[in-house]
Amino acid sequence: FLLLARQANEQGTVRGISRKMLLTYAFALSCRLSSTLLYMGYLPVDKSGQHLYQAFDLATLVVVLGLAFACMQRYPSAAEDSFCVSVPIVVSLVLAWLVHPELNHRQVADGAWMASVWLEAVAFCPQIWMVAKAGRSQALTSHFVAVSFAARCMLAFFWLEAYPQLKIWKHVYGEGVTTHLYPGYVVVGAYSLQVIVMADFVYAYAKALTGSRSNGNIEL
Repeated sequence: FLLLARQANEQGTVRGISRKMLLTYAFALSCRLSSTLLYMGYLPVDKSGQHLYQAFDLATLVVVLGLAFACMQRYPSAAEDSFCVSVPIVVSLVLAWLVHPELNHRQVADGAWMASVWLEAVAFCPQIWMVAKAGRSQALTSHFVAVSFAARCMLAFFWLEAYPQLKIWKHVYGEGVTTHLYPGYVVVGAYSLQVIVMADFVYAYAKALTGSRSNGNIEL
């Protein structure tokens, strides 16, 4: 998001940045922080999980909210930023409430963490929709999406290895304690969805890097 902040600062405009993406991502960060600031279930076990992990999320939230405020003040037109994000947000919240890990042992906190995973997948849809309609994108905006795609790939690979840690324990009368891995499968699926949402854009971005540019724009 610092790439977007730099773009807005250098050009004096936030045109080309989706405010719906920013607001949805701010919602996702808020959901995650409501879990990680109060509970330890989804934090790294090393020292980064003691304060650094949350500090990065808080700093990101400040930058995102600052950009969102700038978009509302200086870029009020909804013609380009026309992706309907409300339905995917509601679906994300419902899915997170129905199926989530239980590392915090608190339904609301566990659901909030899971909601942040789904919402991150939804958040990039308005930006990609805006770029697809325009057929071009500011260079730093394109770099931002590409870097985010790389981060999502690493997270997907991480959870592909770590998902057994998200198993839940259920006591079934007459059968004793059983374990279920479906929350881990859902988390892997959610991060895979994030990769899929951005994959087409990144493919076009990689092809466009060798193409023409004009006024800092990348033709996609």
